Amino acid sequence: MRWDVARREDVRLVQSRTKVPRQEATLLMLPSTVVRLEDGTPIAWAFLGLDGTLMTLHVEENYRGKGMAKALACRLMRDHLKDFGDDGWGAADVFVSNLKSQAVCKSIGGKPTWTSSWAIVDLSTAGDPM
Repeated sequence: MRWDVARREDVRLVQSRTKVPRQEATLLMLPSTVVRLEDGTPIAWAFLGLDGTLMTLHVEENYRGKGMAKALACRLMRDHLKDFGDDGWGAADVFVSNLKSQAVCKSIGGKPTWTSSWAIVDLSTAGDPM
């Protein structure tokens, strides 16, 4: 296995593993870390959001339970959080119902501090605010 970054050819796979709609262009501009098999197949990936939060963390089913998510999250944050500031803090966006992701965050020293929610707005049908 080897460390890498997300590539254009990885985007469809990344998008297929989440219910959160992410655009290809957005994913490709975000800091990312990918674990690949020697043949280039991505088996785990993580992305930092535009605000530096850990927004996506995924390990393919056959590779779970081996500490890969923890290593991946730590590597991504160590490599890229400094690009968002130098306060030594990191954050993650985790669904309230995603207990496995909560466990990963707890294992690297994270603790819940607030709850936020997301809304998806279709701008083509949104009314004119003026």
